[in-house]
Amino acid sequence: MPEVVGVGVIHESSDGTLWVVAGSGLWRYDDSGWESVAGFTGWVRAIHESRDGTLWVGGYDGLWHYDDSGWC
Repeated sequence: MPEVVGVGVIHESSDGTLWVVAGSGLWRYDDSGWESVAGFTGWVRAIHESRDGTLWVGGYDGLWHYDDSGWC
């Protein structure tokens, strides 16, 4: 992960992946290293994982969920 200012939210999902909101970007960290999550351009206020493993992200612009097909 490049140097960023202002980490706002950190969430560890059930599979051990770290989800980090820094600046206006969302980053994911797993065994492969850091990766910027493409297709996400909102300011995140909260991250939650539902029982079925779906990642929910809430921000100023709305509520999204993330699965293998991307953001919905």
